[in-house]
Amino acid sequence: LDQACYAVEGNVSFLAKDPDALGSWDTKTAEMAKTMSSQKRFPEARLWCVIRQLRLPRDVGTLHMHAWCLEEEFGAVLSRKEAKLRVHTPSGTECLERSAYADRLQEALRAQLRRAIDLHPSGPASLLSYGGLSASLERSGRLAAAQEVGRKGVKAGVWEDERQRCVHFVKGLFPRQTWHEPTAVPMCSALERAASLVKRELGAYVAGKLPLSDVGLRSGETLLVDRGTWKEVPLMTAGTWDLNVCKHFPETVRILTEQCTNAVGLASCGGGEVAFRIMSPGTKLKPHSGPTNARLTCHFGVSVPLGAEPGVTLVDDQPRPWVDGRCVVFDDSYEHYEELDEMADGDC
Repeated sequence: LDQACYAVEGNVSFLAKDPDALGSWDTKTAEMAKTMSSQKRFPEARLWCVIRQLRLPRDVGTLHMHAWCLEEEFGAVLSRKEAKLRVHTPSGTECLERSAYADRLQEALRAQLRRAIDLHPSGPASLLSYGGLSASLERSGRLAAAQEVGRKGVKAGVWEDERQRCVHFVKGLFPRQTWHEPTAVPMCSALERAASLVKRELGAYVAGKLPLSDVGLRSGETLLVDRGTWKEVPLMTAGTWDLNVCKHFPETVRILTEQCTNAVGLASCGGGEVAFRIMSPGTKLKPHSGPTNARLTCHFGVSVPLGAEPGVTLVDDQPRPWVDGRCVVFDDSYEHYEELDEMADGDC
């Protein structure tokens, strides 16, 4: 607490004994803020982020850390079951709707990233600033503002296409296209050959009324739902097979581990997901960009009802519907959205 007060006051006497003390203080306080955030001690973590900004006012890494702490708290808020939360304010405390508090956290996050862009509008470190800002705006339904970030990012040399607003962007990847032919992806053939097995296992799981969770409850993807319901059964959690779930899908897991090794390997490293996702009729997602252009996304139609349109729509392109027992492959780093017509004959 003494160090916090000294830092706020600009008093660096506690660093004077060691010429490298500022560097040591920087490292230790950064580690401390990350640890506090991982332990869900969010007010303390954010306090130290503010203190670090006062001591290191032009350090973009500190702004990114503050944004990361806010994102972690945002995820924790979405995971809570209470409809209203009691939160701290400058004048004391107040009771807020959970969604309203989540919006406040996103506004604060965007303020940190805008400041980071103002300090460093170009260069490698700015990719996280532009990408994080665009993703936050997309989740909040502010598509025009996200698209403006895309245009500024291209002008700054961060991205090559304003429609491709991902947080992790690898320049020079080819072919640079939205749709990809499933026949060129061996994994798709393996999944399509096993369609009946996979469909049987998912059908038994759903019929047994086993748990379905909102998509992206932890990551904030749940806010991408414009209307309707979007549920999932994740086979992997944090890069590891969820054995409690996988025991219901023995054949599906076998096919994935034996014939879809590249996709499973990427998911194991945190670069993707392996999950069943279920949309109800009338569901539509907000337009958004995926996190990276270094992978492709495959949607395998396990159980597709009649009228399952329009399906996946990529910006400036025609939609492609899901088809029962078939794969759709696309680069989800391009702006896109998914929709299931309200007249569809059941969940997709």
